[in-house]
Amino acid sequence: MFAAFTVSADDQRLAAVYRNLETNLRAVITTARAVGARVVLCTPLTNLRDCPPFAARSRSDLSPAARTAVTRLVGEGDELADSGCHTEAAQCYRKAMAFDPGDAGLPYRLGRSLAALGRWSEARRTFEAARDLDTLRFRADSAILDVIRRVAAAESPAGDVELVDLDRMVAQLPGAASIPGSDMLYEHVHLTFEGNYRIAAAVLPSVIRALNIGLPLQSDTCPVEPPSLERTLEIVYYTDRHRLAALQGMARLTSHAPFSGVWHGRFDDEMSRLRASLSREDLHREISWLRAEVTSQPDDLLLRHRLASALAAGGGRQEALGEYERLIDRYPYSSSWREELGRLLVDVGFFDEAIDHYRSALEMRPGDVSLRVGLGEALRQARRDDEALVAFNSALAMRDEQSAAHLGAGVILLKRGEFGAAESHFRSAAEHLPQAPLPHLHLAETLARQGRHVEAEVAMRRALELAEALGADRLAGQIRTRLGAGPPRG
Repeated sequence: MFAAFTVSADDQRLAAVYRNLETNLRAVITTARAVGARVVLCTPLTNLRDCPPFAARSRSDLSPAARTAVTRLVGEGDELADSGCHTEAAQCYRKAMAFDPGDAGLPYRLGRSLAALGRWSEARRTFEAARDLDTLRFRADSAILDVIRRVAAAESPAGDVELVDLDRMVAQLPGAASIPGSDMLYEHVHLTFEGNYRIAAAVLPSVIRALNIGLPLQSDTCPVEPPSLERTLEIVYYTDRHRLAALQGMARLTSHAPFSGVWHGRFDDEMSRLRASLSREDLHREISWLRAEVTSQPDDLLLRHRLASALAAGGGRQEALGEYERLIDRYPYSSSWREELGRLLVDVGFFDEAIDHYRSALEMRPGDVSLRVGLGEALRQARRDDEALVAFNSALAMRDEQSAAHLGAGVILLKRGEFGAAESHFRSAAEHLPQAPLPHLHLAETLARQGRHVEAEVAMRRALELAEALGADRLAGQIRTRLGAGPPRG
């Protein structure tokens, strides 16, 4: 569906986009001045080094011979780069770019080889060109950065506007650090904890000056020294559990369009490492710390939310329910808190209450697929199968690769004896969530119910492999027991 929204770098409509951005920025500054507020503008960072273009567009007027030459040169360049011959690979990519200078994929490939050669300045310029040529324009391009700089330059003489040019700050760093990549951003724009820390430390002096009315905005004085990264991790109690949760969210985000196959599985190794590092003792220490913090700062809803989440993860579900209810009493407009509470209520068997929270959240986020899947699961658990199928199908209609919706719909159809339709849903769930054992386990049961016992045993053994790989010992034991009793017979 994203193909309909591609915009090339020479599209005349972009000029209006840039003008509107400039108009809006000036309006923000005017509004701030009207109430005596100072303004800090920032240039946003985007992932240049480790984010391939989302979409590329070749020249429409390329002759068949030229198109064949580009394909050959790219193939040769890729083979050379894979074997570590980056100087020769770069030559191939440059020759290809001479035929088709507007294809975003070509400068990205060239940038990778230049970076491998340690030619950082050239690599950065080439990566920037790849970003600017990306026809799915999810990242702030050079023109957007220039608009922000131009507005800041025009408005800063008044003394109440300051620019923090994060893009140029990073560009001045030595070596690989001069090119934003996965060390700072998960995917194209979302910052890692370390990325957030570096930006916060860079912006802090300007924010302090903006808040201190007696200090000129352009002063070099900053009365606050930011804590080190290590100390910041301690202050906010950021643990491997939080890193894992962030990576799981990124894995879900990058598992479907517009992210291509190069993103699928990118975070798997780190998630496996983090899972292995987690312990109940660490979680209980975090809960104790959070209880003390919430006691001393009872009005801090973000701290209370962290406590509710930790309690839910640590098995203290009843206490977690109380914390979530207090959160929603204080702030009933958070759809994400209602979603988390709905999930917890399903886990403890309070299905009607869960359904109410999911429906309330959907009123705030009617286009959210995960909420529709969660509602469908709550309805299924409440044995309201017809309503559950409506919720699952509405999720599938919005994004047909939703593995959880396929799984939930398949379970209901299996129970109804609609084996062919159930099998289709389970296969789709397995395709879109290849590391999950449950789709294969349900598929095995569906195949067995159809008398296809050899296929069923293959699916069951695949489920066992995946359960063991995930460290899901209880599920793996249950599958071994079923296999030990002979092939699944439905």
